[in-house]
Amino acid sequence: MEYERIINKIYPKCEQVQDHLSFLRYFDEHPQYHQEGVVKRAIQRYELFWIPFILNNSRDTENDLQFSPPLDIHWVWHVHMLAPQVYKADLESSVLRRMIGHRPSDPNSHNDKIKRERTASLWRRSYPDEPFEMDQSQQNRTFFSTALTYDLFMASGRQKNFFYQVSLPHYRDNDFLGSSIRRYAMFLQLKKMFPDAFLVPCYDIDIVWHTHQANPIEYVKETMEIIGESLNHDDNVEDRAVGSKLANASQSTIKLWKETFGEEFRKPGCMYRGLSPRGQLLQLSTDDQMSLLKTKIATIKLSTIKWNFLNKNSSTRSSIATNIKLKNSSQNFTKTEQKTHSEVNGILSRGSWSFSPKNLIEIEECNLPNIGFRIDSWEANPLSFCVDTERNKSHIATAFSPLYPFPPNKELKKLEFGDNKKGHLKTQIEFSSLNSRPTDMVFGIQPGSFSNCIMPETVQTLWGPIPLETLPEGVDNTCRAVTHSIVNGMEEKVMSVYLIHSLPLVLSAVQVFVGSKMAVVAHTVGPDTIGNEAKLELDVTFEGVPWRAMILKDNEGDFGICVAAWKGLTKGVPGVKGTKHRKGVPGRPGDHGYFRMVYYNLRSGRVEKIRLPSYSGKNLLEMESLSVDWDEGLILGKKKDKNVAQNICLAFATSTLYLLVQPRPEDVESAEIKWKKQGVVTFIQLPFLKNAAMVFLLYSGWDERCKIPSNSTMVIDRKGKRVSADSGLGIVELLEF
Repeated sequence: MEYERIINKIYPKCEQVQDHLSFLRYFDEHPQYHQEGVVKRAIQRYELFWIPFILNNSRDTENDLQFSPPLDIHWVWHVHMLAPQVYKADLESSVLRRMIGHRPSDPNSHNDKIKRERTASLWRRSYPDEPFEMDQSQQNRTFFSTALTYDLFMASGRQKNFFYQVSLPHYRDNDFLGSSIRRYAMFLQLKKMFPDAFLVPCYDIDIVWHTHQANPIEYVKETMEIIGESLNHDDNVEDRAVGSKLANASQSTIKLWKETFGEEFRKPGCMYRGLSPRGQLLQLSTDDQMSLLKTKIATIKLSTIKWNFLNKNSSTRSSIATNIKLKNSSQNFTKTEQKTHSEVNGILSRGSWSFSPKNLIEIEECNLPNIGFRIDSWEANPLSFCVDTERNKSHIATAFSPLYPFPPNKELKKLEFGDNKKGHLKTQIEFSSLNSRPTDMVFGIQPGSFSNCIMPETVQTLWGPIPLETLPEGVDNTCRAVTHSIVNGMEEKVMSVYLIHSLPLVLSAVQVFVGSKMAVVAHTVGPDTIGNEAKLELDVTFEGVPWRAMILKDNEGDFGICVAAWKGLTKGVPGVKGTKHRKGVPGRPGDHGYFRMVYYNLRSGRVEKIRLPSYSGKNLLEMESLSVDWDEGLILGKKKDKNVAQNICLAFATSTLYLLVQPRPEDVESAEIKWKKQGVVTFIQLPFLKNAAMVFLLYSGWDERCKIPSNSTMVIDRKGKRVSADSGLGIVELLEF
């Protein structure tokens, strides 16, 4: 095949593509280089200083590689090289009269830093009044009249979003990049065969193409040898609407590729992913995140406790235990926790028993602490003649009294329990050392109600950084949506969660707001986006089952990916009744299956595997960064993980995926009646019949099941409708219930 010979001719190899990705990542992580004033000043510095610097300090294009410009200049230079024909013409018309040699490099690499230091030394001698590194104060200099024919400012705005398309981890896999280089060679062959065609590459091809252009000398030479001209690169066409030049060219490319090479052009994990979320969401600092977990802390001390009760004078001794009961406890997340903090003996004085607890007790307001006492007394046993023994007399424990809300300042709080007939207890509690700090927080949910709403897919502000397909003309994007308030232990609202289910777009989304600002989003994605991520185990754990996935995003980019499916679902096999002449064959029960999810944290690289219900049968989501009690609708945020808002989003993404992949019949109510008539014991109840008892699933849309884009809904409702290529929807074979 001709493209195999092309591979050996072209410059880009895996190492060069990796270097180019590192270059792009650096500028993605330093968005100040994309600011309007910085870019405009960098263009000026590129033309007035960098091009003349090369003229005065370098002999030829090979020698050019010994220098590395200031980073602001490097960015606009990179953008210029991505228009190879114009780059060549502009540089040959400049004072230099030739192109500048360049190869992709990582700005953070030791070699690149050494080259920049060497260049900076020469720069300062050449331009004593022009700083080498970007000077923010010089951004507003009078704009000059450029001699360049290419609009670098507009091109910079287009290119700053390119890295997001190639930023997922599979682009760092050398096997994937090897395939990308092969496909780029095929792309060049196709261009040679159809020189007049406007070909549109997938992003695996595009990153290799960009890497090739970033070595402009080799690019011009090699493309001239392969296709007979310097292959131009036009990034000015961005309209992806149906019927646009880009959309039509994409369809044409797909057709030519299939006819020429006999394989599909579209490749999983290589398609357009929408705009980068960077700058579109609220930036939360670590302090901002920790403030969501902040609660009041108090140290309390009990004054002397006075206890009067019947027959107190005949008692030989008594004791009292101080109990603190926590309604919300991070230590015992699903249950109320009670702990004895002190147990002291009393002294009979002036007609009452006195107790003097000496220990200090630290309590957290968000745990909703209550205080109560267990009291015991002993009397001499009149039936014992030889040995002094005592008889314990049990007393009813006091009721629990709330210690929250905490007072704003230090103060004494008086407590009284019981009455003079059955027993009376008095004490005072001193609140001291009042402050606040982050803690493991049990969040509750104040639920809203789902309602119909029309959310136009063309209004980006409603959706945030969620890529949306354009619906056919006349089709409204009618969604089911709800807003829930996330409250801390004191029922103070700290966040809001907005859930959206769109059947027309085959999309579910979670938006987390801090105050009035959207901070985190999650939305469904499919093979076009994540189809090559090895850590998601799509070809292992999820092979042959209709998986669904959601990607989580914050203001810094992609945060994590969840992939889920319903596993282990099998039909039972009925038995065969025996006869007089033949032994019967026992039947084999079916398996209702379970929910399996793989969560890939893109920041830490950690992978977690989730099964629900757990092997113990609990509906408790336990993850490294959070726990969720689906039965009670509670979320435990852990202070060891600084991504509180992201973890709230993860909690709802998990429950949403559960509903999207769980098999169910069209008529759940009839299935439940049929099931109950069979008299089957509850421990083998069908999973979907348990959903109504799980509060968290109700919050996520179980009662809206016919209006959410679940696998079951789409199969039940499938009437020749086309499904989004990136919905992740496969064919589901439902059991007959």
